[in-house]
Amino acid sequence: MEATAVHATDRRHTPSATPIDRPTKALRVILAATIAISIVHYTDNTIRYDVYTGGKSTYIKEWMIPVSWVLFTAAGLAGYVYFRRARWTRAAVCLALSSVGGLVDVGHFTSVSPSDFDAYQLVFIFADFVIGGLVLFGFVLWITQRRVPRERRPA
Repeated sequence: MEATAVHATDRRHTPSATPIDRPTKALRVILAATIAISIVHYTDNTIRYDVYTGGKSTYIKEWMIPVSWVLFTAAGLAGYVYFRRARWTRAAVCLALSSVGGLVDVGHFTSVSPSDFDAYQLVFIFADFVIGGLVLFGFVLWITQRRVPRERRPA
């Protein structure tokens, strides 16, 4: 009997140690990159707010930047949790909301010329737009095409 007992640290036999498939690994990488890039970009955006706005008055106030980062990041993390639980529709909605945090980066160029930003800012604006916006939203489109139709509805 003692020989068949599972050791408490043997994670292979616990429910939380389910194998992670390729799409989940991909989502982890996308979200990790999105969060890392957006931390840098949103922090810089808050600290150098006047550069990002060109010193012009805008409806987006400085305090809104860190608050929106928290909301976009929370949506991304909730999307990941729903994805792991095979709640595809909820995952897609949360991840789509999170991708807005990257997609809005094109707004930087509506009132300020790209030449007004330094290379550091441009790199993070571009990276946040591509990874946190386009790549994450592309993953959402994949979920809606591949997973949502198969989602089981509760009876």
